Amino acid sequence: MKRHRLGAWIGKEKYKDKKTGEVRENSTWTVKFAPFDAEAGDYRCKRERGFQTEDDAIAWWVLQKSNRHRPVRKDEAIKAAPLTLGQFADRWLKSLSNTVTVGALATYEKHVRCWIKPTLGEVLLCDLEQDPQMIEQAQTAWLTRPRRDNREGNVTPRYVRSVRNTLTTILNRAKRLRLINVNPTEFVDHVRIERSEMRSLGPAAVQAYLKAFDGTGLGCAVAVAIGSGCRRGELLALRWCDIDLDNGTLRVARSLERVTVATSKRKRYILRFKEPKTRQSRRTIALPGFALDRLRRHRLDQAERFMASGSGRPEGATLVFERDGLPFNPNTFGTTFSRIAKEAKLPRIRLHDLRHSFASLLLEGGADLKTVSAALGHSTISVTADVYAHVSPAMLRGAAELLNSVVESGKG
Repeated sequence: MKRHRLGAWIGKEKYKDKKTGEVRENSTWTVKFAPFDAEAGDYRCKRERGFQTEDDAIAWWVLQKSNRHRPVRKDEAIKAAPLTLGQFADRWLKSLSNTVTVGALATYEKHVRCWIKPTLGEVLLCDLEQDPQMIEQAQTAWLTRPRRDNREGNVTPRYVRSVRNTLTTILNRAKRLRLINVNPTEFVDHVRIERSEMRSLGPAAVQAYLKAFDGTGLGCAVAVAIGSGCRRGELLALRWCDIDLDNGTLRVARSLERVTVATSKRKRYILRFKEPKTRQSRRTIALPGFALDRLRRHRLDQAERFMASGSGRPEGATLVFERDGLPFNPNTFGTTFSRIAKEAKLPRIRLHDLRHSFASLLLEGGADLKTVSAALGHSTISVTADVYAHVSPAMLRGAAELLNSVVESGKG
């Protein structure tokens, strides 16, 4: 070791290897100094070990000398090395375990692992802040490279936007922690998305769907989906205690999701109940007569089935839509819906389009946007207005005709 000009011994300590007897030098640096409160004649020394570089040891000693009244931690003096985006993304993911749902966390992990880290993972946060063009290049790469989930073709612009939103969330967190001053995604345009026309059912098509599904095990579920606008997970999580047949209401209190669980051997899937998507998603919806009639018949059929199998009568906690008393797998429910609709040669729509049909029919029937937004559980009314902008021409035509009738009534 050597005596430093600042008044401490700074260097690499030596030790004797017990097995070989060789004298070796430590790989880390040590600061050896006299206690600040030592009395005359007291030659004892203190040591602070474990510094990776000499500069780190010097920085700590300088700070300790100016704070003699308390011990100084190493991390107070040693400036951490700049973080790469990949390193920070990994830390961010670990911090999410108690703040987001399991499904959302799995999506974030996939975005980081398959898309963000391969293209931007080695870039320092500070460099990414100074050169947002790297994000533009990454977006281009995501659009042109093959999919990373073993499926053919390239990902869609909508999926790239989803990955970009995850990146924005990560960098917003870095900004709040003052690792960067601005979020560079603010200076990068989103990829262009061709908005596809939303599909929904008209009154005649709704009647066709209700008639075709009435003879199947999904008849009541389809009627409730059309009559309430529930999301698939909300529909499959309904219990009888959430349905008030006397007052004709349905209460959305939870949702069902399929979660991927990775084990050492393989991936498996489990079903779990969770809180609704947003605070506004926890809501009460008035049901139309066609849905209530089918719910009453469905409850009688379910009670007879339970009694025949020895399970007793359905209780408040019993799922409304179940398979042998267990929750429906959301994916199985969706594929069964599509198969039945195809066999019945019905207009081809997705299960989620029943929710769109609910909203479109209400708006075209004269319901105000605020009421429809509340029934759908949207976070803001602007979301409803954006999604269902296609209904506006019909509503505007009705408004024009109403205005015309008012004006014409003034003729003498």
